[in-house]
Amino acid sequence: MRIYRITTRHSQLVDVSTPHSQSDISGVGFQKALIFAMEYDSIIQGTWVKWQPNNLAYIGGIYNSSVTLNDEIRYKIYLAKGTYMIMIYTEKNTSRAIGELKIDDEVIDNNIDLYASSGTEYRYIKTGISISTDGIKTLKWKAIDKNASSGGYQLPFTYMAIIRTS
Repeated sequence: MRIYRITTRHSQLVDVSTPHSQSDISGVGFQKALIFAMEYDSIIQGTWVKWQPNNLAYIGGIYNSSVTLNDEIRYKIYLAKGTYMIMIYTEKNTSRAIGELKIDDEVIDNNIDLYASSGTEYRYIKTGISISTDGIKTLKWKAIDKNASSGGYQLPFTYMAIIRTS
């Protein structure tokens, strides 16, 4: 099977089935990837279980039932160098944490406050995420704090979408 990459120069196809150099395949990747909550790579701290929010009966995800500060779960994903945006589909509620999102050791955001006075759907969006090298990356989702009004450190989500923007 032959694998091709469309170059931006002259709109030509480049055969990358048997790369001649690293630059032949550099930057080759997907445009959009979904990370489903239950397909995690590792649990660093906490007990993470299936989550089925009451007002979103058609969709489920994962949350840390241990509800403890520093609960963390990790996912592996291949990212080519480029610029991305990430969306996290979740729910805000009364017992939610402030989450931190990292790719490898780079903090993407450490102030994702999921507290609300009642259950409400929430889609978090972060743009302008720069990936400088191709490779398998570790996406880290961690409860690092809580809103003063929150009753706990729950950190649920249904899925994350990573979309390449350039």
